[in-house]
Amino acid sequence: MEQQLYWHRDNESRDVEVLECGEGWKVQLDNKLPIEVEPGTKIFIQRHDWHRVIKGSGDLIIKIYKHGKEEAH
Repeated sequence: MEQQLYWHRDNESRDVEVLECGEGWKVQLDNKLPIEVEPGTKIFIQRHDWHRVIKGSGDLIIKIYKHGKEEAH
């Protein structure tokens, strides 16, 4: 997971839904200020857009929707 905390791009567009999280977790999209997330937060990330996760305390559990598929992490 640590490598996913760095700026990166994905090859597919995706919607990310926060299922559970501790305190202070944030997502930052390219050229935007970080936004703090909480359970129920949904974020769209366009294919090849730079983005990163900023670690908070506790666990972060998300569901990723891409091309009609789901991945739980």
